[in-house]
Amino acid sequence: FGSRGLHAYASGKYKRIGFLIESFQAKSNGFKQLPNQQNTGFGIQDYLLKLSYESKADSRYFHRLSLKIAENSQRANETYLGISKEDFIINPYQRYQASQLDNIDLKQRQYVLSHQMEFNKNLSLTTDIYRTDFDRNWYKLDKVFDTLGKGQALGNILTNDLQPYLDILRGNGQGELDIKANNRTYYAQGVQTSLNGKYERSNATHSFSIGLRIHQDAADRFQWVDQYTMNGTLMSLKTAGIAGTESNRIEKADAMATYAQYQLELGKWKIIPGLRYENICFEKQDFGTTDLERVGNDQKITRTENKIFLPGLGLSYIPNDYWVLIAGAHRGFSPAGFSPNALPESSNNYEAGFRYQHSSTKASAILYYSSYDNLLGADNVSVGGTGSGEQYNGGAARAYGAELMVAHNIIQELSDKFALPIGINYTYTKAQFFTGFDSEFDAWGQVNALDDIPYIPNHQFGATVTFVHEAFNFHYNYKWQSAMMAVAGLISQGGNNMIPAFSTSDISLSYDINQKVQVFANLLNVFNQKNIVAMRPAGLRPNLPRNINFGIQVRL
Repeated sequence: FGSRGLHAYASGKYKRIGFLIESFQAKSNGFKQLPNQQNTGFGIQDYLLKLSYESKADSRYFHRLSLKIAENSQRANETYLGISKEDFIINPYQRYQASQLDNIDLKQRQYVLSHQMEFNKNLSLTTDIYRTDFDRNWYKLDKVFDTLGKGQALGNILTNDLQPYLDILRGNGQGELDIKANNRTYYAQGVQTSLNGKYERSNATHSFSIGLRIHQDAADRFQWVDQYTMNGTLMSLKTAGIAGTESNRIEKADAMATYAQYQLELGKWKIIPGLRYENICFEKQDFGTTDLERVGNDQKITRTENKIFLPGLGLSYIPNDYWVLIAGAHRGFSPAGFSPNALPESSNNYEAGFRYQHSSTKASAILYYSSYDNLLGADNVSVGGTGSGEQYNGGAARAYGAELMVAHNIIQELSDKFALPIGINYTYTKAQFFTGFDSEFDAWGQVNALDDIPYIPNHQFGATVTFVHEAFNFHYNYKWQSAMMAVAGLISQGGNNMIPAFSTSDISLSYDINQKVQVFANLLNVFNQKNIVAMRPAGLRPNLPRNINFGIQVRL
């Protein structure tokens, strides 16, 4: 698919000054196929600079000052438009002609100034000042109109298999298309600091961490819609939209978070209680679609506030050098944002299990249970919604299950020249709504009590086999997951809204020519399996087809 990538870095240290210069570049023509053979790929340019300065080793207090500057830009000819089940069977990698202009253009800049101070070997203070700016415009198909001017949202067309509109999407009919410029700018900034200490008395070790963060972020939406005519495969601009006439609002949040955590190591026990406090104030300024200068004549302001204390407790017991028994209980939280009728998401989370490691064998088993007082859903286009950003109450819900892992190096003890580690892992998850309701949130739909929560499979299984001999390395990775729902419902009953179980296999090879040069190759989706991996936001999505790439790594 014309994919290529380059990762290069240089780092060093001169006396007490250190530096790192790094870049990642990637391009691809994409594996999706448009009828006009247009590029469906992406391009990424990523740059990073880090500088650091340390005080003298014999200084009374050790200081380290570091600066990080990063910039990332991406362009991708990507769309929210999937395809129908009928078209998926014919060719899962096709894209409809009506998505030919869809693309996202983004740029991000990040600055972090960090200071670390060690008063002594047991007491340190770390402070970060940060700022991130993010600009993006996702220009993508939003709505389809027939020759009579009747419009349909993409999700409705694909969900209900509306053939006249599907023909327009395919390039086999006449109509009009709304393409929305989701033009937004974001920033996030703040300062955070943490004081970490440790001291020992008799047979006990005491550690503590106290932290504070003052944070602010904002999203500025200034969007518009362009209208195109669709005559067969030909798209022509009919009406150019005016910036701000689709969405013209600023959303801000001011947050303060603080925490205190204590750790006691006493004999074979480790006890870690903690407490966190969150205070988040939201403000939305909606200038409307006519006040493009943002004078504020028809401005609507919405303010909400969330405050919460979040306790937690972790326990571990270490009977010997091989076993660790663990348990924990924590309070979870997610704010409700700007939606006045939405309640914050809150949960109680519990886990218990063990870890084992001896010689060439290791294993772990964890049981977990999460009980939600109120589950939140957001009306985002990415999950098949309208894109309003409104959040919806999902009522009580629960999720429970187990995670199991076993790994063993079969021949490590027999030969120093060979290694054959194998590993398996398994996760069981049962996630259900506890209350029934008619959800305005399209990604949930009509919810009945004990319905399975969408996009959470009951079973996930993985296996790895690695063979190592001196400079040669072979690795095989297998993943499988069971069926899952695309909307609320019962997996056991199946139906059109169920994503079938699927699996994939990957292979990687590498060979060290010498200590400085390594060649490698990856074969992804070895058996070229064609799987449905998503049904949202609008239509079916396939997995990556068989993909082969080669590379070389050089250490100077």
